[in-house]
Amino acid sequence: MLNTKTLRYLILALMVVTVVITALLTDFLLADAKIGGQLYQHIIADKDLVADILPPPEYVLESHLVATRLMIVPGEVDAATAKLEKLKSEYEARYSVWQASTLVNQEAKKLMAGDVHATAETFYDDLNQHFLPAIRAGDTDKATKYYAELDEAFKAQSEAIDRVVAIELKALDDRESEAAQVDRLALLWSLAGAGVMMVLAGTAVWFLTKLALGPLDRITESLASGAAQSAVAADQVAQASQQLAEGASEAAAAVEETSSSLEQMSSMLHGTANNTVKAKSLVSEAHAAAQNGAVTMGEMTTAMQSIAQSSAEVAKIVKSIDEIAFQTNILALNAAIEAARAGEAGAGFAVVADEVRSLAQRSSAAAHETAEKIEAAIMNSRNGSQSLVKLGESFAQIAEKVNQTDGLVNEIAQAAKEQSQGVEQIAAAIGQMGKVSTRNAGNAETTAGAAEELSAQAKEQMNLAEELRGVTGTTAPANRRARVGGAAQAEWQSPRQLKDQQQPARKALALSAGDADKHFKDQ
Repeated sequence: MLNTKTLRYLILALMVVTVVITALLTDFLLADAKIGGQLYQHIIADKDLVADILPPPEYVLESHLVATRLMIVPGEVDAATAKLEKLKSEYEARYSVWQASTLVNQEAKKLMAGDVHATAETFYDDLNQHFLPAIRAGDTDKATKYYAELDEAFKAQSEAIDRVVAIELKALDDRESEAAQVDRLALLWSLAGAGVMMVLAGTAVWFLTKLALGPLDRITESLASGAAQSAVAADQVAQASQQLAEGASEAAAAVEETSSSLEQMSSMLHGTANNTVKAKSLVSEAHAAAQNGAVTMGEMTTAMQSIAQSSAEVAKIVKSIDEIAFQTNILALNAAIEAARAGEAGAGFAVVADEVRSLAQRSSAAAHETAEKIEAAIMNSRNGSQSLVKLGESFAQIAEKVNQTDGLVNEIAQAAKEQSQGVEQIAAAIGQMGKVSTRNAGNAETTAGAAEELSAQAKEQMNLAEELRGVTGTTAPANRRARVGGAAQAEWQSPRQLKDQQQPARKALALSAGDADKHFKDQ
């Protein structure tokens, strides 16, 4: 069996192997990138190749070559002047860069600022002030003289450049040696640090495992105590199963009472629904009668309006007759005056005029009397029409109230229908409750079996605690197992006993749920 002592040695050995492999792998991975490595050599070679190909801006070699070519081909003086100005600008730019740098060798930097720069300045001064003007003027003798001075300045700068290169090469060798030594020291320090960390980690593992034995003992005792508590919990679960069976019996009685109440409620709701249907039919008939009365009143109103319109037209005609009678009376009066003037000759004409005048007066009186009667008839027609309008409004209000009553009856019918559906849903829920109660009774039996299994697991935990004591090298109290065994079997009821107690409740639940479902299916 693997105990804590063997585990400590295995952890220490694993840490040593890990540190060694890490160091070797780090050295292998950094072999190419370190100073003197393969990757470093490639970088140096690429820089040397570029330096060998391109002319250096700090060396006036290319400017000297341009001046030499002008001695051979003076006609290229314009192009050469532009080239020389560019080379001088590049020289000054690179000179400023190297003077501002803090990484180069100070001795080489001082020499660059002294002899190298002074000879370069002399070269470019002679070139621009003497040599190029002589070339432009075509004075070969002066050009040859000044070219000799340029050549001396070029040689002086070359000697100074050689001294700078020698100083830089020596500094480069010294820095490469220093970098290689730093690389070796870094590797040694990393190995030393890894060794120290390994020692510290080993010491920490040693003390941590020693400190862990105490908690392991406490854990072992906690497991044993948990086993005892599990046994007690198993007994409590058994008691809860018994209470659950009793609750199932009470639920069966409640379900039966609820089923009876729902049966009565369903009968009342069906009666209400039937009465609502009859009331809805009567309201529909009243609504139709009210609508027919409203239509008839509308027709009567239209007829009264037509009578009033006809009476108005007759009144106009009577008025015209009255006007004609008035004019006839005036004509008869004029005729009587003319007959009186005529004397004996107009006596007969005067009698006729008098009769016409009498007839005109009677016609005017009859027209007045007829107009008064027609006016009374028109007034009566208007009053009758207004009464009919009010009666029509009353019929419309009656129809509206009947319509509202019809809507209320519809709502009552819908509510009765929804209540009936709700009662059916309640019945289904009651049936479901019966099924759930039946399942609860079955679960009580299952819980009893689980309690027995819990007791067995408590014993298994006690055995595991004993094995853990063997790993840690501790011993258990002598009376622990006896206490656990006694607690697990105290006041225990078997699953068979609980099943016998729960059987009546399960039968009652099944019967009540079945009766409720059957009743509402019939309804």
